[in-house]
Amino acid sequence: MKNWFRLGAVALALAAVLACTGCAARTPVSSEEFQTHAENAGFIVQAPETSSEDLVDFRIALDQEAGMEVDFAVCKDQQTAVDTYNSIKNNIKMTDLAKTKNVDSSAYSRYTVENGEIYYVVVRLEDTVALGKGKIIHQNKMNTLFDSIKY
Repeated sequence: MKNWFRLGAVALALAAVLACTGCAARTPVSSEEFQTHAENAGFIVQAPETSSEDLVDFRIALDQEAGMEVDFAVCKDQQTAVDTYNSIKNNIKMTDLAKTKNVDSSAYSRYTVENGEIYYVVVRLEDTVALGKGKIIHQNKMNTLFDSIKY
C-alpha cells in the first residue's frame, strides 16, 4: 500500500513539474524588439514623434494589404499603462453580437473583441500597451505577432 502511495505522490509531482514547463513570468519588450518582431511578421513600422509626457516611446506597425494596424507604446509608468489600456478598452465600439475575451492581473491584461468583421486586441504588460485592429479574416497574422512578443 505504501508503494502505491509513493507512486501516486511521484506521479503528482511529475505532473506538476510538466504542467509548469514553459511557465515563466511575462516580460515586456522594448520598442526596438517590437519593431523587429513586427518587421519579421511583414509589417511596416513607423516611429512617430510624440509630445506626450506619458509615453517614453511609440511604434506603429502597418500591414495595408491586410488592413491591419498594431500600435505599441512604452508608458512612463505602470499606472499610465493601466489607464491607457482601460481607456482603449472602454472606447472600442461594441455591437450586440460582439464576442469578447478578457484576462486581467496586476502586471498583465489582455482584451480581445470580434466585432462584426473587425478584430481588436488590447494588451498591457507592466508599463507597455499594445493595440491591434484589423479585419477578422486576418486575425491569425495579428495573433502571430502578439505571440512572438509573448503578449
